[in-house]
Amino acid sequence: MSTTKGTKVLGTAPEAFDGTASKAEGFLGTLRNYYYLNESLYPDDSRRVASALTHFKVGILAGEWARGRQDTAQTQQPIDYGSWADFLKAFKEHFIPVQSAQQAMNALWTVKMGNRPFHKWYQEWSTYAS
Repeated sequence: MSTTKGTKVLGTAPEAFDGTASKAEGFLGTLRNYYYLNESLYPDDSRRVASALTHFKVGILAGEWARGRQDTAQTQQPIDYGSWADFLKAFKEHFIPVQSAQQAMNALWTVKMGNRPFHKWYQEWSTYAS
């Protein structure tokens, strides 16, 4: 991405999302953080959503979902990708199954550290917590 003089991209853009339900919350968290850190580069919801749709893996169903939203937005005059809140709602409805919240809560209480280093266990635990 090119930036204007003096504007620096902060953080790392999220990896391409492949549609895996267990990765959906982590992807959204990374996406939100990335746009928070770089809010001056994405001055409105439509641009934020347009950019978010580029972080979906092409050639699989998740990429097709994103492409469908892009096609819809680009046929409007003027082009409008909609609000960030609407994007988040649609993403959650499509990629996060209802039972995942309960599964995450159960995992919080049952995930064991075992022989893993603390940071690896904590990383897994914090994923469930978020």
